[in-house]
Amino acid sequence: MPPNNGNAGEAATRVLCQLPYVIRRFYRPATEVSPTTEKACGKGAECKFCAALQRARELELFDPWEELCSPLTPGVQLVNLSHSEDGQMLRVDLGDDWKRMFEQLPLIGEGLVMTRNEAAILGRRMTFPELAFTTHGIKGASERGGLWLDFRALGAARAVHLRCESGHIFGVEFADGAGHTIHRFTATPTSNLEMFLGWVRLHQACSEPRRASPQFEEDDAWFLAGSDAMDHGTGAGAILSVLTACYERRLGLRATVRTRGVVQRAQFIPQSLQAIGDWWFACDDVVGLHFCTTRFTHAKIAAQLNERVPRLLFYSLTDADKPALILESGDEWQAPTWCELLHSLT
Repeated sequence: MPPNNGNAGEAATRVLCQLPYVIRRFYRPATEVSPTTEKACGKGAECKFCAALQRARELELFDPWEELCSPLTPGVQLVNLSHSEDGQMLRVDLGDDWKRMFEQLPLIGEGLVMTRNEAAILGRRMTFPELAFTTHGIKGASERGGLWLDFRALGAARAVHLRCESGHIFGVEFADGAGHTIHRFTATPTSNLEMFLGWVRLHQACSEPRRASPQFEEDDAWFLAGSDAMDHGTGAGAILSVLTACYERRLGLRATVRTRGVVQRAQFIPQSLQAIGDWWFACDDVVGLHFCTTRFTHAKIAAQLNERVPRLLFYSLTDADKPALILESGDEWQAPTWCELLHSLT
């Protein structure tokens, strides 16, 4: 997987296609991606993709890019549409009314909620959680603390339609001010696709110039490394040792992936651990943690204030002062085993 640059969103999407609960969505053969796709399919209402495309056109007065055969194009301003050279990726630029956008995401139903930085990706299959917002609507957090967002760090949003060998993938990507994709919601076969398409049409960007993202100081008081933090080199051996032990002993694990604008936390017991190129992938049926060991600069063991069980913090090049990935015990009854595991790393 390439570094977290301008193409990070597309690369992350292709990684997600490998997850067992994402593949073969809205399926059509890979050869049927030409401008005559509708005629080539011939399945009509039996094909979810065809049904979605037909319904989208029925609801809108115009389709500015009919030849692309995508349910994302009906009713969308042409100025907001773009696509890759091979036509496999279609994009729709969206506005930046963040509070309203995230308030309405739960209506789409279950999807894959993903947060990523240059070294780690955390994805969780769920309905997007309802958020509690600050008074001025600049921050939002889920009730159980699994997702935090600071909208001041978001620079742009766009809906995407990716055609790949496994089928058609629809989602929305959120980028930071530098254009790096840091958060994503991907629709699944159980999602309400029509609701998603309506959400896209509603939030497509207007013709006014996009405002620049303001600079701000980040408040990361939710993690506080103690003074007894211990360095563990690049962290490559530490993370593989911990995840291997959790997989073999069926230990509950809580993983946190953070960026300047989004922090996501998920708890799972690794049921699979495998290498995919330069990256590793640990997952169960709902949660997937994807990470690249070579992009961690160092690791530390540190205890949070007022807590007895230490955490394992991994740092990357982008923000050497704050961890890109945090691993901690996911079960208080297994805390002694977790502490023993961390002690073996010292």
